[in-house]
Parts: sequence; C-alpha cells; structure tokens
Amino acid sequence: LRCNMDIKYVGSGTAAMAMVQYVTNYIAKLSLDSSTVFTALCGAIKAVCEYPPIDPISEQIDNNEQSRLLLLKTCNSMIGKRELSGQQVASFLLNIPNRFTNHKFDKMWW
Repeated sequence: LRCNMDIKYVGSGTAAMAMVQYVTNYIAKLSLDSSTVFTALCGAIKAVCEYPPIDPISEQIDNNEQSRLLLLKTCNSMIGKRELSGQQVASFLLNIPNRFTNHKFDKMWW
C-alpha cells in the first residue's frame, strides 16, 4: 500500500509558520483571491480571541488548542468560500466519486 503521507509534528515557531503558509497556499490555489483569504483569517482570529479555549484544570487559555482552532476555522472558512466548477457540483449532486482505488481507507477525525 503506497500513499503520499507527509506527517510531521508541528510544535511552534518556524515549523508552525511554514505549515500555516503551506496550508494557506494549498487552499488558496483553488481560485481564491487575497481578500477572501484575509477575510477568512481575520474572522478566524476574531472568533478564537472572543471565545478562547480554557483548560479546565489550570483555568488558563490553552495555547495549543487555540492554535488548532485558529487553523481549523481558517481552513474551513476558506474552503467554504471557494468557487466550484460545474463538473464538481454535478459530480457531488449525482454522488459520483472523485477518486477510484482498489484499496479501502479509514477516516481519520482530528
């Protein structure tokens, strides 16, 4: 079984910034203009700052969870705002798979 898996622990600093840039560039290549990207980023920052995740044990702001939520909200917002082609919409509505493989893969919820 061969898969394109590029998994790496991202702690903070340079690796985290590189990961944010990579994800943003990867999503932005799907016909998103810069105003949409910055709007999504600003909205995600505002949402995470308004309701920061609190660690129930220490009652402090959980920085790891805050970073994860920021990335998740930004990605979801940008993916939700991208334009879809007629072929993409038709294949979704007709339930036509967009990939074909002879292997079965498990879903990974993160």
